[in-house]
Amino acid sequence: MDAIPSSAGLCHTCRHARLIVSAKGSRFVQCQASFADQRLSKYPTLPRLTCHAYQPEDGDQNEDQQ
Repeated sequence: MDAIPSSAGLCHTCRHARLIVSAKGSRFVQCQASFADQRLSKYPTLPRLTCHAYQPEDGDQNEDQQ
């Protein structure tokens, strides 16, 4: 499985981020938190440096990220 590159910023380690690969091979980072929070973009501009919904994959929530 392909991993989200570190150049994606916070999305690289966020539990909400999913890598989407199109049939033509284009790659996109999808924010699954955007389905519950309309303030978030489904396909955020990268690199993402701040995000109020950021949660590291290990489960520790960083509430200070805005």
